Amino acid sequence: MNNFKKGLAVIISTVMLLCLFMPMASIQSEAAVKVKKPAKVTNLQITRTAKNTIKLTWDKVSGAKGYEVYMSTNNSSFKKKATITGNKGSYKVTKLATGKKYAFKIRAYKLSGKKKVYGNYSNGSKINMKPYGYWIDMIEPYANYKSYEYYRGLNTIKMGGVQYSNAFAMIKDWIGWDSNGGTLTYNLENKYSKMEFVLGAVDGQEDSDSSIIQVYADNELIKTYKRKKNDLPRSYTLKVKGVYKLEFVRSADVTIGFGDVKLYYK
Repeated sequence: MNNFKKGLAVIISTVMLLCLFMPMASIQSEAAVKVKKPAKVTNLQITRTAKNTIKLTWDKVSGAKGYEVYMSTNNSSFKKKATITGNKGSYKVTKLATGKKYAFKIRAYKLSGKKKVYGNYSNGSKINMKPYGYWIDMIEPYANYKSYEYYRGLNTIKMGGVQYSNAFAMIKDWIGWDSNGGTLTYNLENKYSKMEFVLGAVDGQEDSDSSIIQVYADNELIKTYKRKKNDLPRSYTLKVKGVYKLEFVRSADVTIGFGDVKLYYK
């Protein structure tokens, strides 16, 4: 009987020791598993969505548990701006200063226990928070756009012998005049205060004796621009604060250009 009790005690002690050390062995085993660092974030893009707000977007990294966003105002000294939890592909940055330049970069992370394992930083992406943006980079017509052409970079239009970029044109309808073809319609979403542009006939295009451009804001006529044949291009400022729907309507079948068009934020 004593031998039985002794044997039972040994079995119980062994089981207790196993119960004690097995969790520790499991923890050691988990700690020994090395987490592979995430891939480098790619395709970081910046889109300005308001006067002092931008949206960062990037390609999501497989297996990432989150991201860290870094910001710089001198493109060399970066400070952490935000930590994003979860595998997301965008982040909104607000309260940026108008007229200031910013640069951003991002890195992904995974978790090894409670420790973060980081991937390499993305390439930096920059933005200049000017009080305005170029029209053709920000909006395009949503209706009656068959008469629309745009020009940016090395692609320019010439008016009065001068080359203009960041421009768009209401092109001549060579097939036949169509009243709808002489209209461009935009949705400004009540985001802007004014636009600046140079208006003129595009060089080399057949010109009528005169032309009129009427501008409608939310279906109300707010401005009429009149020009005669061979008039030189002129600079204009148009107030658009509070405007949602903006329409340009031309009165003659002639190609009209809008050069160096800037759209100012509210």
